[in-house]
Amino acid sequence: MKTGEGLLFVHPALGRLPYRWIRHGRDAETNPLPLVLFLHGAGERGSDNHRQLSHFVPELLGKAEGQGLAFHLLAPQCPENAQWVETNWSAPGHKMPNQPSRALALVMAILETWR
Repeated sequence: MKTGEGLLFVHPALGRLPYRWIRHGRDAETNPLPLVLFLHGAGERGSDNHRQLSHFVPELLGKAEGQGLAFHLLAPQCPENAQWVETNWSAPGHKMPNQPSRALALVMAILETWR
């Protein structure tokens, strides 16, 4: 499986966030392409910068290859004791908080650097 570049984003106020950047498909190096943001589930949290690729990403890349699709994939890895959205997972529902979690704020900061 293609794993792309393992990168580390560092924000002076928010901290650090490992992520993978995968250029997939023909002309992915030279042409503007769609960006796919993949936020993994709880089982892939950590700091190894590989575990977030273990589910869904291989299937996505395989299907895209079969259909000739090209895109950039951003796959950040949420820290071990954090969540993309700070909410009780067992609650039947929740209201979106006004402020993003630190982990999600870091993802938003990564996206801002490419604006």
